[in-house]
Amino acid sequence: MAKKQEAQPVVEVNLDEELPKLSNKNADYVFRLRKFLKEEGVDEARETEMLQELIPAILKDQAAGKPANTVYGSPSVLADKLINAPKQAPAAQPFWIETTDLAFSFLAIFSLIYGAMGLFAIWRHKTITQNSGGLLSLAIMSFVAAAAFTYYSRWAEKPKNDRPNGFLTAAVFFALIIVGSFFTTWLTGINTPITASMPWWGQFILAVVAYGAHFFMKRKYNLRNLFQAAGATPRPKK
Repeated sequence: MAKKQEAQPVVEVNLDEELPKLSNKNADYVFRLRKFLKEEGVDEARETEMLQELIPAILKDQAAGKPANTVYGSPSVLADKLINAPKQAPAAQPFWIETTDLAFSFLAIFSLIYGAMGLFAIWRHKTITQNSGGLLSLAIMSFVAAAAFTYYSRWAEKPKNDRPNGFLTAAVFFALIIVGSFFTTWLTGINTPITASMPWWGQFILAVVAYGAHFFMKRKYNLRNLFQAAGATPRPKK
């Protein structure tokens, strides 16, 4: 079995250092290219990203005696290709990273729901009531749901012939969710800081913290969101 190639680290290109290395002909080509990109509404950040990938290739061709106009066609043609190029899919992250990120998403959602229910109960009955759902219970429910979603998204991306039995997989996760639900319900009867029911304002604080953790992980690891994971499509079999 062939070994998977390890992803090469991305080297950030310093355009201030690389652009002066262009020949006059290539410098004029890049100038006109940037003009076309601006006319098409490409923002500065995306333009910089495009140039960081393009300039090293132009310099390499330049060293081989190939001007950019010969390799890429006119600047307007290249600008159109760059603008309409399909976006690369984010690199797959380890299972535990995707699961943890989705768990924070679910934790934020569950906490927000419980907090809203608690606040509504106070408004309706004019009395303070204890919500179901302690910190540990919510964390367990969130992790189980996240593990199921992450596994499903990876299962759905596999070619149909390579997927584990769908009925068996669904049965296992259904049983796991039932067991987790009973366990988290039992935990609410234990009076400790992490198992006791939280007031509505505690739920809202937890929702904000959980969403902040999700936002941090999504930015750091370039992860899919909850809806992208649920809408995974099969990958073509090689």
